[in-house]
Amino acid sequence: MGGRLKVARNFCAAARKADANLFTGIALCSKCGRPMNKNTYRRKETQRSYLICGAALHDTSNCGTSGIRYDVFENSFLGLLTQDETVRAVLTGKTAEPGKVDSLKAELADVQGQCEKYMRLIDGDDKPSRRISDALKALEARESELQDQIELEIAKSKATAPPAQAYEALRQEFPIPTIRIDNRSRLKELIRSMVERIEVKVSEPGYSIHFKNGQAYGVKLLSRPVPAERI
Repeated sequence: MGGRLKVARNFCAAARKADANLFTGIALCSKCGRPMNKNTYRRKETQRSYLICGAALHDTSNCGTSGIRYDVFENSFLGLLTQDETVRAVLTGKTAEPGKVDSLKAELADVQGQCEKYMRLIDGDDKPSRRISDALKALEARESELQDQIELEIAKSKATAPPAQAYEALRQEFPIPTIRIDNRSRLKELIRSMVERIEVKVSEPGYSIHFKNGQAYGVKLLSRPVPAERI
Protein backbone atom coordinates (compact mmCIF):
# COMPACT_ATOMS: atom_id res chain seq x y z
CA MET A 1 0.00 0.00 0.00
CA GLY A 2 2.86 2.37 0.82
CA GLY A 3 4.20 2.12 -2.71
CA ARG A 4 0.80 2.95 -4.15
CA LEU A 5 0.40 5.98 -1.88
CA LYS A 6 3.83 7.19 -2.93
CA VAL A 7 2.82 6.84 -6.55
CA ALA A 8 -0.46 8.62 -5.91
CA ARG A 9 1.27 11.63 -4.33
CA ASN A 10 3.10 12.28 -7.58
CA PHE A 11 0.07 11.66 -9.77
CA CYS A 12 -1.02 14.44 -12.11
CA ALA A 13 -4.62 13.64 -12.99
CA ALA A 14 -5.09 16.25 -15.66
CA ALA A 15 -3.30 15.58 -18.93
CA ARG A 16 -3.57 17.72 -22.05
CA LYS A 17 -6.12 16.57 -24.57
CA ALA A 18 -3.41 16.46 -27.24
CA ASP A 19 -1.68 13.77 -25.18
CA ALA A 20 -4.80 11.60 -24.84
CA ASN A 21 -4.36 7.84 -24.57
CA LEU A 22 -4.73 6.27 -28.02
CA PHE A 23 -5.29 2.86 -26.44
CA THR A 24 -8.05 3.50 -23.91
CA GLY A 25 -10.07 0.32 -23.43
CA ILE A 26 -8.03 -1.83 -25.82
CA ALA A 27 -4.68 -1.95 -23.97
CA LEU A 28 -5.15 -4.72 -21.41
CA CYS A 29 -2.95 -6.22 -18.71
CA SER A 30 -1.66 -9.61 -19.88
CA LYS A 31 -1.93 -10.98 -16.33
CA CYS A 32 -5.46 -10.05 -15.27
CA GLY A 33 -7.05 -8.82 -18.50
CA ARG A 34 -8.06 -5.48 -17.00
CA PRO A 35 -7.46 -2.14 -18.78
CA MET A 36 -4.04 -0.52 -18.67
CA ASN A 37 -4.39 3.09 -17.56
CA LYS A 38 -2.33 5.99 -18.82
CA ASN A 39 -1.26 7.80 -15.66
CA THR A 40 0.73 11.02 -15.76
CA TYR A 41 3.13 11.87 -12.90
CA ARG A 42 5.01 15.06 -12.13
CA ARG A 43 8.41 15.20 -10.40
CA LYS A 44 9.97 18.61 -9.92
CA GLU A 45 10.20 20.04 -13.46
CA THR A 46 9.51 16.81 -15.33
CA GLN A 47 6.27 15.08 -16.25
CA ARG A 48 5.93 11.57 -17.63
CA SER A 49 3.12 9.20 -18.45
CA TYR A 50 3.07 5.45 -17.88
CA LEU A 51 0.81 2.54 -18.75
CA ILE A 52 -0.06 0.79 -15.50
CA CYS A 53 -2.58 -1.95 -14.69
CA GLY A 54 -5.63 -0.07 -13.40
CA ALA A 55 -6.76 -2.98 -11.28
CA ALA A 56 -3.39 -3.11 -9.50
CA LEU A 57 -3.57 0.61 -8.76
CA HIS A 58 -6.93 0.05 -7.06
CA ASP A 59 -5.71 -3.01 -5.13
CA THR A 60 -8.07 -5.37 -6.97
CA SER A 61 -5.27 -7.46 -8.50
CA ASN A 62 -1.72 -8.48 -7.63
CA CYS A 63 -0.25 -7.55 -11.02
CA GLY A 64 2.03 -4.94 -9.49
CA THR A 65 2.22 -1.22 -10.18
CA SER A 66 5.31 -1.25 -12.37
CA GLY A 67 4.67 0.55 -15.63
CA ILE A 68 5.80 1.07 -19.19
CA ARG A 69 6.57 4.60 -20.35
CA TYR A 70 3.62 5.66 -22.48
CA ASP A 71 5.71 7.50 -25.05
CA VAL A 72 7.88 4.41 -25.62
CA PHE A 73 4.80 2.22 -26.03
CA GLU A 74 3.01 4.61 -28.39
CA ASN A 75 6.07 5.23 -30.53
CA SER A 76 6.64 1.49 -30.83
CA PHE A 77 3.04 0.85 -31.88
CA LEU A 78 2.94 3.71 -34.38
CA GLY A 79 6.32 2.67 -35.70
CA LEU A 80 4.93 -0.79 -36.40
CA LEU A 81 2.10 0.76 -38.40
CA THR A 82 4.67 2.22 -40.81
CA GLN A 83 5.84 -1.29 -41.68
CA ASP A 84 3.36 -1.69 -44.51
CA GLU A 85 4.36 -5.16 -45.69
CA THR A 86 4.27 -6.63 -42.18
CA VAL A 87 0.90 -5.14 -41.22
CA ARG A 88 -0.77 -5.91 -44.56
CA ALA A 89 0.42 -9.52 -44.36
CA VAL A 90 -1.11 -9.86 -40.89
CA LEU A 91 -4.38 -8.18 -41.85
CA THR A 92 -4.83 -10.13 -45.08
CA GLY A 93 -3.46 -13.42 -43.78
CA LYS A 94 -1.17 -13.79 -46.81
CA THR A 95 1.54 -15.35 -44.68
CA ALA A 96 -0.83 -17.93 -43.25
CA GLU A 97 -1.31 -21.48 -44.51
CA PRO A 98 -3.82 -22.13 -47.34
CA GLY A 99 -7.20 -20.73 -46.40
CA LYS A 100 -9.83 -22.79 -44.68
CA VAL A 101 -12.30 -22.07 -47.48
CA ASP A 102 -9.95 -23.62 -50.04
CA SER A 103 -9.52 -26.73 -47.88
CA LEU A 104 -13.28 -27.07 -47.42
CA LYS A 105 -13.88 -26.63 -51.14
CA ALA A 106 -11.33 -29.34 -51.92
CA GLU A 107 -13.04 -31.74 -49.52
CA LEU A 108 -16.44 -30.83 -50.97
CA ALA A 109 -15.23 -31.63 -54.49
CA ASP A 110 -13.97 -35.01 -53.27
CA VAL A 111 -17.28 -35.79 -51.55
CA GLN A 112 -19.26 -34.77 -54.63
CA GLY A 113 -17.04 -37.01 -56.76
CA GLN A 114 -17.79 -39.97 -54.50
CA CYS A 115 -21.50 -39.18 -54.68
CA GLU A 116 -21.37 -39.27 -58.47
CA LYS A 117 -19.68 -42.70 -58.40
CA TYR A 118 -22.41 -44.13 -56.20
CA MET A 119 -25.09 -42.53 -58.38
CA ARG A 120 -23.63 -44.25 -61.42
CA LEU A 121 -23.60 -47.56 -59.54
CA ILE A 122 -27.31 -47.39 -58.74
CA ASP A 123 -28.37 -45.84 -62.05
CA GLY A 124 -31.32 -47.89 -63.26
CA ASP A 125 -31.38 -49.97 -60.08
CA ASP A 126 -34.79 -49.60 -58.42
CA LYS A 127 -33.62 -51.45 -55.29
CA PRO A 128 -29.97 -50.59 -54.53
CA SER A 129 -28.34 -52.39 -51.61
CA ARG A 130 -28.76 -50.87 -48.16
CA ARG A 131 -25.01 -50.51 -47.82
CA ILE A 132 -24.78 -48.34 -50.93
CA SER A 133 -27.86 -46.33 -49.93
CA ASP A 134 -26.45 -45.65 -46.44
CA ALA A 135 -23.08 -44.65 -47.87
CA LEU A 136 -24.73 -42.28 -50.33
CA LYS A 137 -26.87 -40.71 -47.59
CA ALA A 138 -23.77 -40.16 -45.43
CA LEU A 139 -21.96 -38.51 -48.32
CA GLU A 140 -24.92 -36.27 -49.10
CA ALA A 141 -25.14 -35.24 -45.44
CA ARG A 142 -21.41 -34.40 -45.46
CA GLU A 143 -21.86 -32.45 -48.69
CA SER A 144 -24.58 -30.32 -47.10
CA GLU A 145 -22.44 -29.80 -43.98
CA LEU A 146 -19.44 -28.68 -46.03
CA GLN A 147 -21.54 -26.27 -48.06
CA ASP A 148 -22.80 -24.67 -44.82
CA GLN A 149 -19.24 -24.41 -43.47
CA ILE A 150 -18.03 -22.77 -46.67
CA GLU A 151 -20.80 -20.18 -46.54
CA LEU A 152 -19.95 -19.48 -42.89
CA GLU A 153 -16.23 -19.02 -43.61
CA ILE A 154 -16.98 -16.73 -46.56
CA ALA A 155 -19.22 -14.63 -44.30
CA LYS A 156 -16.42 -14.44 -41.72
CA SER A 157 -13.98 -13.40 -44.40
CA LYS A 158 -16.25 -10.56 -45.50
CA ALA A 159 -16.71 -9.48 -41.90
CA THR A 160 -12.93 -9.19 -41.40
CA ALA A 161 -12.35 -6.96 -44.41
CA PRO A 162 -12.81 -3.64 -42.52
CA PRO A 163 -9.51 -3.92 -40.53
CA ALA A 164 -7.51 -4.00 -43.75
CA GLN A 165 -9.55 -1.12 -45.15
CA ALA A 166 -9.01 0.87 -41.95
CA TYR A 167 -5.26 0.36 -42.26
CA GLU A 168 -5.23 1.65 -45.82
CA ALA A 169 -7.20 4.70 -44.66
CA LEU A 170 -4.74 5.22 -41.81
CA ARG A 171 -1.72 5.06 -44.12
CA GLN A 172 -3.30 7.61 -46.44
CA GLU A 173 -4.29 10.02 -43.67
CA PHE A 174 -1.18 9.50 -41.51
CA PRO A 175 1.72 8.68 -43.88
CA ILE A 176 4.33 9.02 -41.13
CA PRO A 177 2.75 8.42 -37.70
CA THR A 178 4.65 10.18 -34.93
CA ILE A 179 3.96 11.23 -31.36
CA ARG A 180 2.95 14.67 -32.66
CA ILE A 181 -0.28 14.00 -34.49
CA ASP A 182 -2.84 16.76 -34.90
CA ASN A 183 -5.96 14.63 -35.31
CA ARG A 184 -5.40 12.04 -32.58
CA SER A 185 -9.12 11.34 -32.25
CA ARG A 186 -9.23 10.17 -35.89
CA LEU A 187 -6.12 8.05 -35.42
CA LYS A 188 -7.70 6.53 -32.32
CA GLU A 189 -10.83 5.68 -34.33
CA LEU A 190 -8.84 3.96 -37.08
CA ILE A 191 -6.79 1.96 -34.58
CA ARG A 192 -10.00 0.65 -33.04
CA SER A 193 -11.24 -0.35 -36.48
CA MET A 194 -8.23 -2.65 -36.82
CA VAL A 195 -7.41 -3.77 -33.29
CA GLU A 196 -9.51 -5.92 -30.97
CA ARG A 197 -7.13 -5.64 -28.01
CA ILE A 198 -3.48 -5.17 -27.08
CA GLU A 199 -2.17 -7.42 -24.33
CA VAL A 200 0.55 -5.48 -22.51
CA LYS A 201 3.29 -7.52 -20.81
CA VAL A 202 4.96 -5.16 -18.37
CA SER A 203 7.40 -7.71 -16.95
CA GLU A 204 9.01 -8.65 -20.29
CA PRO A 205 8.31 -5.87 -21.46
CA GLY A 206 6.35 -6.07 -24.68
CA TYR A 207 2.86 -6.43 -26.09
CA SER A 208 0.73 -8.58 -28.36
CA ILE A 209 -1.62 -6.94 -30.86
CA HIS A 210 -4.80 -8.91 -31.55
CA PHE A 211 -6.34 -7.66 -34.78
CA LYS A 212 -10.03 -7.91 -35.61
CA ASN A 213 -9.39 -10.45 -38.33
CA GLY A 214 -8.27 -12.97 -35.71
CA GLN A 215 -4.54 -12.57 -36.33
CA ALA A 216 -2.02 -11.58 -33.64
CA TYR A 217 1.42 -9.98 -33.73
CA GLY A 218 3.90 -9.81 -30.85
CA VAL A 219 6.34 -6.97 -30.18
CA LYS A 220 9.21 -6.75 -27.69
CA LEU A 221 10.23 -3.43 -26.19
CA LEU A 222 13.88 -2.62 -25.61
CA SER A 223 13.18 -0.42 -22.60
CA ARG A 224 12.80 -1.96 -19.15
CA PRO A 225 9.65 -1.73 -17.04
CA VAL A 226 9.70 1.10 -14.51
CA PRO A 227 9.23 -0.05 -10.87
CA ALA A 228 6.49 1.70 -8.91
CA GLU A 229 8.95 3.33 -6.52
CA ARG A 230 10.70 5.05 -9.44
CA ILE A 231 7.56 6.42 -11.05
